[in-house]
Amino acid sequence: MASTALAQPNQPTKRWHNSYYLVMSAWRTLMLNKSVFARLTIVPFLWTLGIMVLMGVGVVATSTITDNAIRGPLTDNSLLTIAYGAIIYLALSYIANYYAGATVIAALAQFEGRLIRYKESMQAVQQHRKEIFAFSLLTSTIGYILQLIEERLPFAGKIATWLVGTAWAIAAMFAVPVIVTTKQKISALDAVRNSAGIIKKTWGENIIVNSGIAAVGILAVVLYFLLASIIAWTAVAILGTGMGIVLPLVAVGTIGLFATFLVLSALSAIVKAAVFYYATSGRTPEEFDTELLRASFTSKKARGVFGAL
Repeated sequence: MASTALAQPNQPTKRWHNSYYLVMSAWRTLMLNKSVFARLTIVPFLWTLGIMVLMGVGVVATSTITDNAIRGPLTDNSLLTIAYGAIIYLALSYIANYYAGATVIAALAQFEGRLIRYKESMQAVQQHRKEIFAFSLLTSTIGYILQLIEERLPFAGKIATWLVGTAWAIAAMFAVPVIVTTKQKISALDAVRNSAGIIKKTWGENIIVNSGIAAVGILAVVLYFLLASIIAWTAVAILGTGMGIVLPLVAVGTIGLFATFLVLSALSAIVKAAVFYYATSGRTPEEFDTELLRASFTSKKARGVFGAL
């Protein structure tokens, strides 16, 4: 009993250690082909930004501002509002999955010792565009329905939708890698089933995803905010608070924050590709450690999340 009690506090430290080295392994992978991974992260971000701008334009163009509120056909919780939101949700999901597929292709090629160009990765993922769209339609529909339910249910309902959403996210974790590595056509449901099957085969049925990498990302953003705040306060103290000082600081800070998110997104995609490569081939990419990849999932003494798949 005494030894168990002493071992427990070390678990969070171990997770942080594993997560840190996973992120650093992904960073080394990224730096070996940084121009490709940079474009595979920046381009979908620009597409996403464009869609968000168009969404805002659509709302403003069809609405009027009265009593400090925006009223219109796209803001009144009507069926049109739900349909408009579903279309936007699908578009964003498709862009994310499409470029995630291209990133997986580039990473898997690198794990096999071959660096490919941006154009090659895009040509390869283009062959699976229909399957990726079908999966995006499926996952965005489920996600959007869960979001609508969560907004309309009390606290217990929110917990239930969160649990369902988490189970789905785990089961579908490798769906995009499955799609882009399968030569024949595959349906969205079969891609999710295969993804769940890969996880069950490698880690067992009762598992949870270690969230250490997300925690590392949150820590990176917090540190960025602290550093940016110190620099901003120092600059204002020395140079003053004129618009010629504040606006450039805000612009640079915003660009830096976006760059931080883009790098974290690329690192997360590379880690997922490495875990998929390990689970499907039994081999470990040169930049990664086998035990760290296996520790991406851990056993959980609870009911399995894959029972229905």
